[in-house]
Amino acid sequence: MPKIIDCCHLDKYQQARIANSLRSQLIGFNSTFCDDSEIMPVLLTIKQQGEICGGLVGRIAWEWMHIEIIWLSSGLRNKGFGRQLIEKAEKIARQKGCTGVHLDTFSFQAPDFYTGIGYKIFGKIEDYPEGQCRYFLKKKFADQ
Repeated sequence: MPKIIDCCHLDKYQQARIANSLRSQLIGFNSTFCDDSEIMPVLLTIKQQGEICGGLVGRIAWEWMHIEIIWLSSGLRNKGFGRQLIEKAEKIARQKGCTGVHLDTFSFQAPDFYTGIGYKIFGKIEDYPEGQCRYFLKKKFADQ
């Protein structure tokens, strides 16, 4: 009889091995419906004096780019670097034939920034975390 096991007590390497195994199984299942050979990582960095002070992590899958992380050090914020990262990512997405880009952000991060550059909110979770919101946004290239 199968048992559900809480693995949170395991060390981080064992947890990572289990998570990677589950991810691999899900990708295998998904590949019966969608071509997983199209999955491509996207990684952009901003360096200053040899140190990473900003960047973007994402991936392209099934004609959409998902931006997972975008971060800038405090010294680079509000100076156009976020816009430059997004524009570079969107250029890559267009070159790869993507339909658009999607991402999420919190109310204490940058929802106004994203809506200001053409992203549309398509989902929202209230009180996540308490008193804040998590927004899900997309930009469909055909809409522009």
